[in-house]
Amino acid sequence: MTASLAVLIGGVIAAVVALVLWMRSSRQKPIEADPISSTTGSNRTLTGTHSTDASNTISWNEALRRLVAHALDDAPREALSQPPNPDHAPVFQAVQQILERIEARPEYIPRRPSLLPKLLATVNDNEATLQEMSQIIAQDPALTGNLLRIANSPLYRVSSLPIESIDRAVTLVGVRGIRAIIATALLQPVMTSSSGAYGKFPELLWEHTLYSAMAAETHATQIENAEPFVAQLCGLLYGLSAIVVFRIVRDQFAAHPHLAPDPGSVARLLETWVAPTAGRIAVSWELSPRVQYALESQTLAAELQMENSLGRSLKFGRVAASLIVLSRLGRISATEARAIIVASQERRSQIERLWDRFAASYISSAK
Repeated sequence: MTASLAVLIGGVIAAVVALVLWMRSSRQKPIEADPISSTTGSNRTLTGTHSTDASNTISWNEALRRLVAHALDDAPREALSQPPNPDHAPVFQAVQQILERIEARPEYIPRRPSLLPKLLATVNDNEATLQEMSQIIAQDPALTGNLLRIANSPLYRVSSLPIESIDRAVTLVGVRGIRAIIATALLQPVMTSSSGAYGKFPELLWEHTLYSAMAAETHATQIENAEPFVAQLCGLLYGLSAIVVFRIVRDQFAAHPHLAPDPGSVARLLETWVAPTAGRIAVSWELSPRVQYALESQTLAAELQMENSLGRSLKFGRVAASLIVLSRLGRISATEARAIIVASQERRSQIERLWDRFAASYISSAK
């Protein structure tokens, strides 16, 4: 190799090395996403500021905000719309990482019951008999025990005598009642005791969920002409998701004991994650795309305009349940509750009749 060639090769190598070093030094470092600013509900269902607009969506969302404020230890309504504490970023990030793979976390959600497809087919079959329902339920001892416990609860019990068998429960409660009991037993989450801040949230939200499922079913039957049991299933699954998200938020704050949860952060996380989490659970349970769409539309209602009939029934159920719970607790007057639920000009007379029935059954009886 001649001296001139060696110099040329050395010069090329030096130039390449210099170019690589320059490219590395000039390359922009990736900007880390702020876990708080990227965590936000699409239509500010819970954290949006109060508006005097009398439109359906805004008035109905205000009912949901009031319930969540009450469940979060009677936080001032305005506290929900306060910006989250920037120090809570590690909690937001941890919650996101868990919920984006919630199907891989069996400690938070129950597995899809093996009998669910068969039960869904049976309860939606007009030709199915009460005996066929009883036989399916009897195949699962745990389901049988849970059904009897729920059938004897004040919410469902229709006789002073205890219900001691599945056959008797089906006979006394009827097809519609047994649908409610089956769905509740299938989806009722494991209620863990919760002390400290927001300890009443899970129990209060599960009560809300039961009313929501019943109201969604009635709305689907009488207004949307949709599948009543599927609407009820959506109500229960959405409530289950809300409690799952809350448990994860609570656990992550416990893992960061130097951080104290505040209503603004908790409301923001609920607003962002409940609907998509419910959708992910529906997918993992192999439920229909219509169910997934109905659940996810509860966050994306502004964009999707609630085109799904199940989604509209679910939204009505959630709002009606919020007003029932708030009215039973004396947090809202009967007049105000009725004004909120009938705010929509569409099918106003039908909505009024539905609400008057709920008020007579679940609010008046509490007084």
